[in-house]
Amino acid sequence: MDIVREPYATDSVMEFDGLKLFLDMWAQNILLGATIDYSEGYGFTITGASEPGSCCS
Repeated sequence: MDIVREPYATDSVMEFDGLKLFLDMWAQNILLGATIDYSEGYGFTITGASEPGSCCS
């Protein structure tokens, strides 16, 4: 995961409550059907992703 200001030409852009996510094809396949939550102090938690252990902060 990288933090960038602009998406690459092949990225899919999704926006939720002012937060923009730029997803490449690999991430789109992994995150299909997943839930992403954010908790202050814990960071992002991803559940229901295609690969086990998909959590990042």
